[in-house]
Amino acid sequence: EEEDNDGDGDDDDSDEPVDYDGPDNALEGQGSNEVVNSIETLSPSTEVQIYPNPARDVLQVETESMLDRWMIVDLQGRSIFDLTPTSRSFKVDVSALHRGHYILMGQKDQAVVVSQRIILH
Repeated sequence: EEEDNDGDGDDDDSDEPVDYDGPDNALEGQGSNEVVNSIETLSPSTEVQIYPNPARDVLQVETESMLDRWMIVDLQGRSIFDLTPTSRSFKVDVSALHRGHYILMGQKDQAVVVSQRIILH
């Protein structure tokens, strides 16, 4: 029997987009119509810990330096969640998001300095 190596609930390792059949804005008041078109060069000095990953209800994010903005983006580049952090350590409630693959991005001075794939199940 094959195992689910990529955390998407099936036994293949493909990174095919996940169909999202939930509401257009799963986190009411938190989403936007912004589309992320590019990612700047990531800074090797920005240390970040994101756990658990895969997650079901809450993601814990801890960074070495304070960032200006965090976003969860779907695989089509749509911003699903937007947060202005007040500390270097915070939790993100992801329980309302449909299971699948997303990108968590952190910005400093309008440049993406952290980009990490997250899996919600």
